[in-house]
Amino acid sequence: MPVKLTTSEYERITSRKSARRAKRQLAPMPPMEDFIRETERVGIVDDGWTRIVLPYPPLLNHAYGYNVIHSHGKQFVKPYLKPEGKRYQKFVANIGMMVFAKPILGLVQLWIVSHRPANRGDIDGVFKILFDSLPGVVYENDNQIDDLLTNRRIDRLFPRVVVGVRLKAGQTLNLF
Repeated sequence: MPVKLTTSEYERITSRKSARRAKRQLAPMPPMEDFIRETERVGIVDDGWTRIVLPYPPLLNHAYGYNVIHSHGKQFVKPYLKPEGKRYQKFVANIGMMVFAKPILGLVQLWIVSHRPANRGDIDGVFKILFDSLPGVVYENDNQIDDLLTNRRIDRLFPRVVVGVRLKAGQTLNLF
């Protein structure tokens, strides 16, 4: 037998549903112009590092989801990229292609400075989505990373990640 709801009960339920739907919507990405301007400002410096400025990556749980697959009495976990993660990867590719005409070949050194919005979480929280976004744009494959240096800063007004890339000593650069 169907349940009859009063008008106030119906409004309360529908407003909760719309609030949940609103939470699920993607937060707007910061304007790309800010990152392009900042990348041009820090760009290629005399020290040999090529720098790109990227927005602070989404949290791991917002970028990736996991499906549990049951097969023959066993469980398998299969990760997938959520829309927020796909959008971030596309954003990184657009900015990266402005600096790098083609991916760097050879061993590279990476220097990552994460300007975090708050002082919480692990330092490696930005790496997963960042390392999944950079191959094919900055370098061919992440097995080219020979040295990795990372720093953490706090910047509540303009959270970002500055990625510095340079070839390992003794190799020639092929930016163009």
